Amino acid sequence: MNRFNHKLSLVMVAYTEVDIIEKVLRHYHDEIFMRAPRGSEFIVYLDGSNDGTAEVVAGLKKEFNLTVIDCKVNKGYFIAAKTALSNARNEIVFFSDSSGKHNPQDFWVLAELIDDFDVVNGLRIGRTDIFYRRLLSFFHRFFVSILFMMPLHDYNSGFKLIRKKVLDDVLPECSTLPVTFSTEFLIRAYAKGYKIADAPVSFSHRNTEERQFTLKKIPSVLWRQIKAYAKLRLELI
Repeated sequence: MNRFNHKLSLVMVAYTEVDIIEKVLRHYHDEIFMRAPRGSEFIVYLDGSNDGTAEVVAGLKKEFNLTVIDCKVNKGYFIAAKTALSNARNEIVFFSDSSGKHNPQDFWVLAELIDDFDVVNGLRIGRTDIFYRRLLSFFHRFFVSILFMMPLHDYNSGFKLIRKKVLDDVLPECSTLPVTFSTEFLIRAYAKGYKIADAPVSFSHRNTEERQFTLKKIPSVLWRQIKAYAKLRLELI
Protein backbone atom coordinates (compact mmCIF):
# COMPACT_ATOMS: atom_id res chain seq x y z
CA MET A 1 0.00 0.00 0.00
CA ASN A 2 1.30 3.46 -0.93
CA ARG A 3 2.12 5.94 1.84
CA PHE A 4 2.88 9.64 1.50
CA ASN A 5 5.70 10.84 3.74
CA HIS A 6 5.04 14.60 3.67
CA LYS A 7 2.30 16.41 5.55
CA LEU A 8 -0.29 17.06 2.90
CA SER A 9 -2.95 19.65 2.23
CA LEU A 10 -5.57 18.10 -0.07
CA VAL A 11 -7.55 20.95 -1.63
CA MET A 12 -10.72 20.73 -3.72
CA VAL A 13 -13.30 23.21 -5.02
CA ALA A 14 -16.91 22.05 -5.32
CA TYR A 15 -19.71 23.68 -7.28
CA THR A 16 -23.06 22.05 -8.13
CA GLU A 17 -21.77 18.50 -7.81
CA VAL A 18 -24.56 17.11 -5.63
CA ASP A 19 -24.89 13.89 -7.64
CA ILE A 20 -21.27 12.84 -7.30
CA ILE A 21 -19.62 14.84 -4.50
CA GLU A 22 -19.98 12.17 -1.81
CA LYS A 23 -18.49 9.49 -4.05
CA VAL A 24 -15.63 11.78 -5.10
CA LEU A 25 -14.75 12.90 -1.57
CA ARG A 26 -14.92 9.34 -0.25
CA HIS A 27 -12.61 8.12 -2.99
CA TYR A 28 -10.06 10.90 -2.37
CA HIS A 29 -10.31 10.45 1.39
CA ASP A 30 -9.69 6.71 1.27
CA GLU A 31 -7.09 6.69 -1.51
CA ILE A 32 -5.01 9.72 -0.44
CA PHE A 33 -5.94 11.40 2.83
CA MET A 34 -5.92 8.20 4.89
CA ARG A 35 -2.43 7.41 3.62
CA ALA A 36 -0.95 10.81 4.47
CA PRO A 37 0.81 11.55 7.79
CA ARG A 38 -0.90 12.88 10.90
CA GLY A 39 -1.31 16.63 10.60
CA SER A 40 -2.47 16.48 6.99
CA GLU A 41 -5.65 18.34 6.06
CA PHE A 42 -8.52 17.95 3.60
CA ILE A 43 -9.92 21.33 2.48
CA VAL A 44 -13.15 21.64 0.51
CA TYR A 45 -14.18 25.06 -0.79
CA LEU A 46 -17.91 25.34 -1.53
CA ASP A 47 -18.46 27.94 -4.24
CA GLY A 48 -22.04 29.02 -3.63
CA SER A 49 -23.81 25.88 -4.86
CA ASN A 50 -27.60 25.93 -4.65
CA ASP A 51 -28.25 22.29 -5.57
CA GLY A 52 -27.57 20.61 -2.23
CA THR A 53 -23.81 20.13 -2.64
CA ALA A 54 -23.11 22.13 0.53
CA GLU A 55 -25.51 20.01 2.56
CA VAL A 56 -23.89 16.78 1.38
CA VAL A 57 -20.41 18.07 2.23
CA ALA A 58 -21.60 19.27 5.64
CA GLY A 59 -22.87 15.78 6.36
CA LEU A 60 -19.43 14.33 5.58
CA LYS A 61 -17.39 16.93 7.48
CA LYS A 62 -16.96 14.94 10.68
CA GLU A 63 -16.53 11.53 9.05
CA PHE A 64 -13.80 12.74 6.69
CA ASN A 65 -12.31 15.37 9.03
CA LEU A 66 -12.90 18.05 6.40
CA THR A 67 -11.99 21.71 6.63
CA VAL A 68 -14.96 23.30 4.86
CA ILE A 69 -14.88 26.83 3.46
CA ASP A 70 -18.51 27.59 2.68
CA CYS A 71 -18.91 30.60 0.40
CA LYS A 72 -22.62 31.37 0.11
CA VAL A 73 -22.18 33.34 -3.13
CA ASN A 74 -20.73 31.87 -6.32
CA LYS A 75 -17.38 33.60 -6.92
CA GLY A 76 -16.28 31.59 -9.93
CA TYR A 77 -13.43 29.12 -10.35
CA PHE A 78 -10.59 31.65 -10.25
CA ILE A 79 -11.52 33.18 -6.88
CA ALA A 80 -12.58 29.81 -5.47
CA ALA A 81 -9.35 28.04 -6.40
CA LYS A 82 -7.13 30.91 -5.30
CA THR A 83 -8.91 31.21 -1.94
CA ALA A 84 -8.90 27.48 -1.31
CA LEU A 85 -5.20 27.15 -2.10
CA SER A 86 -4.30 30.15 0.05
CA ASN A 87 -5.78 28.33 3.05
CA ALA A 88 -3.45 25.34 2.69
CA ARG A 89 -0.94 25.07 5.54
CA ASN A 90 1.26 22.04 4.87
CA GLU A 91 4.53 21.67 3.00
CA ILE A 92 2.98 19.82 0.05
CA VAL A 93 -0.37 20.80 -1.47
CA PHE A 94 -2.46 18.59 -3.74
CA PHE A 95 -5.11 20.35 -5.80
CA SER A 96 -7.77 18.47 -7.73
CA ASP A 97 -11.05 19.24 -9.44
CA SER A 98 -14.08 17.67 -7.75
CA SER A 99 -15.84 16.90 -11.03
CA GLY A 100 -15.13 13.19 -10.95
CA LYS A 101 -13.09 13.41 -14.15
CA HIS A 102 -9.84 12.47 -12.41
CA ASN A 103 -8.82 9.24 -10.72
CA PRO A 104 -7.35 9.86 -7.26
CA GLN A 105 -5.10 6.83 -7.69
CA ASP A 106 -3.11 8.98 -10.13
CA PHE A 107 -2.01 11.04 -7.14
CA TRP A 108 0.71 8.45 -6.61
CA VAL A 109 2.08 9.06 -10.10
CA LEU A 110 2.60 12.71 -9.15
CA ALA A 111 3.91 11.81 -5.70
CA GLU A 112 6.82 9.86 -7.19
CA LEU A 113 8.20 13.09 -8.66
CA ILE A 114 7.56 15.72 -5.99
CA ASP A 115 10.88 15.21 -4.18
CA ASP A 116 12.70 16.34 -7.33
CA PHE A 117 10.35 19.09 -8.52
CA ASP A 118 8.50 22.10 -7.14
CA VAL A 119 5.31 21.49 -9.13
CA VAL A 120 4.10 18.20 -10.61
CA ASN A 121 1.35 18.83 -13.12
CA GLY A 122 -1.12 16.19 -14.29
CA LEU A 123 -0.87 15.59 -18.04
CA ARG A 124 -4.35 14.47 -19.09
CA ILE A 125 -4.27 11.46 -21.41
CA GLY A 126 -7.06 9.62 -23.18
CA ARG A 127 -9.32 12.67 -23.22
CA THR A 128 -12.81 11.99 -24.56
CA ASP A 129 -14.40 15.40 -24.07
CA ILE A 130 -15.89 17.43 -26.91
CA PHE A 131 -13.60 17.64 -29.95
CA TYR A 132 -13.45 21.43 -30.11
CA ARG A 133 -12.32 21.57 -26.48
CA ARG A 134 -9.50 19.13 -27.18
CA LEU A 135 -8.55 21.12 -30.27
CA LEU A 136 -8.53 24.39 -28.32
CA SER A 137 -6.45 22.76 -25.60
CA PHE A 138 -3.93 21.55 -28.18
CA PHE A 139 -3.45 24.99 -29.73
CA HIS A 140 -3.47 26.65 -26.31
CA ARG A 141 -0.54 24.52 -25.15
CA PHE A 142 1.55 25.43 -28.20
CA PHE A 143 0.59 29.10 -28.01
CA VAL A 144 1.63 29.41 -24.37
CA SER A 145 4.83 27.43 -24.86
CA ILE A 146 5.93 29.63 -27.75
CA LEU A 147 4.85 32.94 -26.23
CA PHE A 148 6.52 32.31 -22.87
CA MET A 149 9.33 30.04 -24.15
CA MET A 150 8.29 27.22 -21.85
CA PRO A 151 8.20 23.43 -22.16
CA LEU A 152 4.96 21.98 -23.49
CA HIS A 153 2.82 21.46 -20.35
CA ASP A 154 -0.86 20.62 -19.94
CA TYR A 155 -1.39 24.12 -18.62
CA ASN A 156 -5.08 23.92 -17.71
CA SER A 157 -4.92 20.63 -15.86
CA GLY A 158 -6.80 20.72 -12.56
CA PHE A 159 -4.65 18.01 -10.98
CA LYS A 160 -1.44 19.27 -9.36
CA LEU A 161 1.00 18.58 -6.56
CA ILE A 162 2.69 21.79 -5.41
CA ARG A 163 5.22 22.79 -2.78
CA LYS A 164 3.79 25.31 -0.32
CA LYS A 165 6.71 27.68 -0.86
CA VAL A 166 5.73 27.97 -4.52
CA LEU A 167 2.12 28.77 -3.63
CA ASP A 168 3.22 31.44 -1.18
CA ASP A 169 5.49 33.02 -3.78
CA VAL A 170 3.33 32.76 -6.90
CA LEU A 171 -0.34 32.70 -5.88
CA PRO A 172 -0.64 36.35 -4.72
CA GLU A 173 0.54 37.54 -8.14
CA CYS A 174 -2.02 35.55 -10.14
CA SER A 175 -4.64 38.02 -11.37
CA THR A 176 -4.19 38.43 -15.12
CA LEU A 177 -5.74 35.22 -16.50
CA PRO A 178 -8.85 34.41 -14.44
CA VAL A 179 -10.28 32.20 -17.21
CA THR A 180 -7.10 30.11 -17.27
CA PHE A 181 -5.87 30.50 -13.72
CA SER A 182 -3.91 27.24 -13.76
CA THR A 183 -2.00 28.41 -16.82
CA GLU A 184 -1.02 31.69 -15.22
CA PHE A 185 0.17 29.86 -12.13
CA LEU A 186 2.50 27.63 -14.16
CA ILE A 187 3.76 30.55 -16.27
CA ARG A 188 4.64 32.62 -13.21
CA ALA A 189 6.19 29.64 -11.42
CA TYR A 190 8.37 28.88 -14.43
CA ALA A 191 9.37 32.55 -14.76
CA LYS A 192 10.57 32.47 -11.15
CA GLY A 193 12.77 29.45 -11.85
CA TYR A 194 10.76 26.72 -10.16
CA LYS A 195 11.10 23.19 -11.51
CA ILE A 196 7.92 21.84 -13.14
CA ALA A 197 7.22 18.31 -14.35
CA ASP A 198 4.27 16.74 -16.13
CA ALA A 199 3.06 13.28 -15.16
CA PRO A 200 0.45 11.30 -17.16
CA VAL A 201 -2.97 11.01 -15.49
CA SER A 202 -6.27 9.61 -16.71
CA PHE A 203 -9.13 11.92 -17.56
CA SER A 204 -12.73 10.99 -18.28
CA HIS A 205 -15.48 13.13 -19.76
CA ARG A 206 -18.80 13.63 -17.98
CA ASN A 207 -21.95 14.36 -19.95
CA THR A 208 -22.76 17.52 -18.06
CA GLU A 209 -23.69 21.00 -19.21
CA GLU A 210 -20.66 23.01 -20.27
CA ARG A 211 -20.31 25.64 -17.59
CA GLN A 212 -17.55 27.88 -18.79
CA PHE A 213 -18.28 28.68 -22.42
CA THR A 214 -20.01 27.41 -25.53
CA LEU A 215 -19.03 27.59 -29.20
CA LYS A 216 -20.92 30.85 -29.57
CA LYS A 217 -18.80 32.49 -26.88
CA ILE A 218 -15.42 31.23 -28.09
CA PRO A 219 -14.47 34.24 -30.29
CA SER A 220 -15.04 36.81 -27.54
CA VAL A 221 -13.31 34.62 -24.95
CA LEU A 222 -10.32 34.10 -27.23
CA TRP A 223 -9.96 37.83 -27.89
CA ARG A 224 -10.01 38.64 -24.17
CA GLN A 225 -7.50 35.87 -23.53
CA ILE A 226 -5.11 37.05 -26.23
CA LYS A 227 -5.09 40.54 -24.72
CA ALA A 228 -4.55 39.09 -21.24
CA TYR A 229 -1.67 36.90 -22.41
CA ALA A 230 -0.07 39.88 -24.13
CA LYS A 231 -0.32 41.85 -20.90
CA LEU A 232 1.26 39.02 -18.91
CA ARG A 233 4.06 38.59 -21.45
CA LEU A 234 4.93 42.28 -21.28
CA GLU A 235 4.94 42.11 -17.49
CA LEU A 236 7.39 39.20 -17.44
CA ILE A 237 9.83 40.58 -20.03
